[in-house]
This record gives sequence, structure tokens and C-alpha cells, in this order.
Amino acid sequence: MTQKSFPQKTLIQNSDQGIHIFDRALVKKHRDYAANNTEKHNFLTDEIALRLIDNLKDIKRDFRHILNLGGHSKHFSEYFNDKFMVSQDLSKKMAAQTTSIAVQADEELLPYKQESLDLIQSPLCLHWVNDLPGSLIQIRNCLKPDGLFLAAFLGGETLTELRQAFLKTEMNILGGVRPHVSPFIGVKEAGALMQRAGFTIPVINIERITVTYSDAFALMKELKAMGESNALIKA
Repeated sequence: MTQKSFPQKTLIQNSDQGIHIFDRALVKKHRDYAANNTEKHNFLTDEIALRLIDNLKDIKRDFRHILNLGGHSKHFSEYFNDKFMVSQDLSKKMAAQTTSIAVQADEELLPYKQESLDLIQSPLCLHWVNDLPGSLIQIRNCLKPDGLFLAAFLGGETLTELRQAFLKTEMNILGGVRPHVSPFIGVKEAGALMQRAGFTIPVINIERITVTYSDAFALMKELKAMGESNALIKA
């Protein structure tokens, strides 16, 4: 069977700032909604936060000025309780989930001075950014010359089963497919983007976390509660 796709012009918008794949206003709306559900549905961000903190424990240096980019986990606040940490999110409600200074700002327009931060950490946030290379360049510019950027991205194989289920169902019923799951970055692409942004010693690795649900509807309900619902631009 030949796969048929609906016109891409319904999914991508061009502007003076470049190509936009994601509806950022919708991303903010989703994260505002998720801010009310973090106690029950924040398990993935909490797990990623703990893994990032484990990596930090292996680095023998003192981080004094820290940006927590989209990291709404209490573990960061507890670990850096004696440091100057700013928690930034597109959603003010989500940024306020930690006990640090809360800043509502777009990840594509970082409001910080150049070379002002020792550490920028970002657990599961940048996959909703339209201009990822631009965001990475801004992150590098905000870091001090010996600063550290530590991030976790959703990788290319994320939600593969859900993506395949949508594809098969729509091909059988509609004869064509529309993307319902965001495109995720692969390991090779991540390394290339880091180098393109000016990071001199990028280290990229893969960690797999498997979560089982009773059916696709339970998974989609969880994604909505996490603020990870589909935010691709529609016609």
C-alpha cells in the first residue's frame, strides 16, 4: 500500500522569523493545563531530573548561577536550595512549580545577559521549540566560557507505537495520514546541532524509559495531563 500524506502547507507556516511547525500559543495552553496536574503526572520529568542531578554529581565544580529551563521538578529546587536558580517556562504557572525564582519567558527568546550563567539545565522542554538551532545558540551565549549545558530531549523513537497506530488507522479509514505526534530529534542530528550552535565538546547519549499503558486512549490522556498533547500547526 502506498502511503498518502495530506498537503504539508496545512502543517507548516512561514513567517519573517522562519518556518514554524509548532503552535507556541497552544504549547503554552497545554502547559498551563498541566500545571494543575503535576502531583499525579510529573513522573517522567521527575525521573529525568534525578538522572540529570546524578550527572551533575560527577562534575567537580561549583555552579552558582543556574537556569532551570522548563524543569518543573521539586528535585532541582531541593538540590540547588543554596544556589541562585531561575526557573523559566513558557507557562508562568509551570515555572512557579519550583521554589526558585519563576520567570515566564519563551525558550526562543532568552532574557539573560551574555556569559552570565554557570549552568543551564533543560529536562524535556526544547522539543516544542520551532527554532532549535537559534535556541541552542542563545543558550551557549548565556553561559560563561566554562559553563555547562545539560539537557534531556525526547529522542527519535519516542511514542513510536502511537505514531504507528495513527498511521495504520488513518490509512485504512481516510486513505492518507496527518502527523499527530511531533517529530523528535535523533542522536546524530542532536550532535550536529550542538556543534552548529558552537558547543565545543558535546556529549550525546541515549537512555530508554519504557512506560506501559492499557490502551492508546490511556496514553493520550496521560500526555494531555503532562502538557504534551499535539501542538503541530493546523490549517
